Amino acid sequence: PTGITMPLERRKEIYAIASKYDLFIYEDDPYGEIRFAGEHVPTFKSFDTENRVLYAGSYSKTLSAGLRVGFLLGPEDVIGTIQALKNNTAGQMPLVTQKVVAHVLDHIDYDAHLENVRKVYKSKCDAMMRVFKEKGSSKVHLTQPTGGMFAWMTMPDTVDCDEFFEACMNKNVGIIKCGAFAADGVQNGHAFRLSYTVPTIPEIEKGMEILCALTKEYCGE
Repeated sequence: PTGITMPLERRKEIYAIASKYDLFIYEDDPYGEIRFAGEHVPTFKSFDTENRVLYAGSYSKTLSAGLRVGFLLGPEDVIGTIQALKNNTAGQMPLVTQKVVAHVLDHIDYDAHLENVRKVYKSKCDAMMRVFKEKGSSKVHLTQPTGGMFAWMTMPDTVDCDEFFEACMNKNVGIIKCGAFAADGVQNGHAFRLSYTVPTIPEIEKGMEILCALTKEYCGE
């Protein structure tokens, strides 16, 4: 949710730890194909010489959110165990949606489609960043995403973020408290997730102008 991409060196360090202690790595990568800035960063799976990475991808972020179809790549015995557990708890994924995805992938240029998705998201992200840089409080930090769907806004510790959140909601600006992405028992903190995927660019600009005005009201210039 932070809009930050883990650098390659950090990934290699984590892989080395997993190798040392004989651990699996679950690489949840639904946004990996939506990288629209910076250099490509290799996945854990791409340098997995010991077959200890479970790589999860998704078509929900690149084709249609309503499909809820993804895939898992990893050691055959582990995949078999996961499949058995899923069958016993939730059954199989709907066959219709799987067929829809298979049909679409057979009949479109998926790489060209991804390039278009990246262009659309980059233009929306750029609009969000531009308004914030022009009108946001200098005391508030907003991450500069290089891909994905989200940006992470961090407020000063002195701000009542519950009150700020309510002020945004009252002006029809939707943001999500960072506590929604934390472990149970962790306080909400002083950050929020912003999304630029669904709204149009004019809607993003309007929403960000309202949000920026509130950051100055609560945090100062």
